[in-house]
This record gives sequence, C-alpha cells and structure tokens, in this order.
Amino acid sequence: MENNELQNTWNQLDKSFVSKSEVELDHLLNKKISKIILKYVYEFMISLVLCGGVLIFLIYSVINRSGDVLFIYNNLLLAFIISTLGGSLLATWLKFRNISYKKSLKTRLGEQIKILAFWLKGKYSNVYLFLIPVFYTMLLLSIHVYFEQATFAEIFNNEESLTGLIISLPIGLFVSYYVAHKIRKYQLNNLEHLEYLYNKIQMP
Repeated sequence: MENNELQNTWNQLDKSFVSKSEVELDHLLNKKISKIILKYVYEFMISLVLCGGVLIFLIYSVINRSGDVLFIYNNLLLAFIISTLGGSLLATWLKFRNISYKKSLKTRLGEQIKILAFWLKGKYSNVYLFLIPVFYTMLLLSIHVYFEQATFAEIFNNEESLTGLIISLPIGLFVSYYVAHKIRKYQLNNLEHLEYLYNKIQMP
C-alpha cells in the first residue's frame, strides 16, 4: 500500500476516534486488524484446499497408471513438493490460531506480523520464484500424460503432443508468475497496513 493511501486510511480512523472512550478505541482497532488478518486466514484455507485437491488427483492418477514408471516418479515428487507446501501453510495457520486472545492487542498484532513477515519478507520469501516453473511443468506433464492416455515416453515421441507442451509451457508460466506477483503484492500491502497500524498503536 502506498504511503498516502496508508495515511488516508489512518486519517479515516482518526475521524472515528473522536469522542470515543479507550474501550471503544480498542474495539475499533481490533475490528480493523481482525478484518485484515481474516484475509490471510482465507488465503491459507483456499491454498490448503487447492493443495488437497491436487494431491487427490496425483494419488488417483498414480493408482490408475501404475504401469508408467516415469509418470509415477513425476507425480510422487510433485506430491512431496505439494505436501511440504501444504504442511508449511498448515503450520503457519496453526501459529495464527494459537496466539492467545488474552494477550494485549499490541502483543498479539506483533506476533501476527512476525509470522507473516517471515514468509513475505524473510530469507525464504523468494522461493516461490523457483518453485513455480518446477511445479507448473511437472503438473502440466502429469495432467497432459494422464488425459492423453499415453505414457511419458509416448508423449515425448509424439510431435503433436510435444508441440502442445512447448506452446502451453511459456504461456502458463507467464500467467502463473503474473498471478503470483499480484497475490504477493496484495499480501505485502496488507502486511504494510498492519505494520502501519502497529506503529500507530505504539505511539503514546
């Protein structure tokens, strides 16, 4: 979020603060912060559902294509990547859930910001740049091979299938990176908003 947008947001809150008691102000801040945090919770839940859906497809397809060794290796490796990602998302969601509401608003928000900042600004924040091409390529191959009712080897020996893969791969990667960039920007904007609110709360 741009600085002027953040300032406008806080100015709107400032107008709501007029003639309010300390209890009312605390309630107003809780409501504003909870609304932003809820956006992250929804994203966690949607991501977990998507991970679960892909895992179900991978397991189901492996069972039905047990004779294609390369297909099985591809799907199992992809399943491992998704399981690791899903596990990380679940662990993050549980950390959010386990933050006690008995703590002060300042302490609670600080812990929530720390969790989000680890993924969005920490040393692992750019891992997605490397995972997207790996994940997309492997998933594309898995779906293509499965619905073509062919083996991995047959797909790469089929000129029409190979051409389709070559065309769809860069297009899909572009769309994937574009969507990931938009989502990440949205998440960082919300995090910046939380940090701004946190700093305002800290002011005497």
